[in-house]
Formats: sequence, structure tokens, C-alpha cells
Amino acid sequence: MTIRTDYLFPCATFFGHGRVLFGIAALIMQISIFFWPQAVAWAQKFKSGDGLEKVLSELADAHRVPVDPYAVPVKRFRQVV
Repeated sequence: MTIRTDYLFPCATFFGHGRVLFGIAALIMQISIFFWPQAVAWAQKFKSGDGLEKVLSELADAHRVPVDPYAVPVKRFRQVV
């Protein structure tokens, strides 16, 4: 059985991602036992959101249409009436 650090130290999730202010807020929530479950839920939501952004960026890179640098746009002529 592995113990996830997100449940014990939710502030470590934010400090690990470089979010110092969020980490301090989660640490204050940890100090008060009453708000500890909210800090854990917040850290889990932040962690899952980060994974979702990573997957979406990978999908965008995989389906990007390559641009031909030598392609010339089609010239359109105006018709004079």
C-alpha cells in the first residue's frame, strides 16, 4: 500500500509546480485540521487539471497541419464591372 503525498501534504503539490502562493494557502489550510480535506481536494483538482492541459497540448501538436514554406497563396483578381 502506497501513501500518496497529495493526501498528507497537499501544499507539496503546489510547491512542486512552482505555485508558491497557492502552496502557502494550502499550508494554512493544512494547519487548521478543519480545512485539510478542502486543501486535498484542491490539490487533486489542480493536479488533474495540469494533466489534462498536457494531454490537450500533445493532441494539438499531433494534429497540427504542417505548413509549406514555399507555398504561394493563390492570387485573386478583382473584376471590374
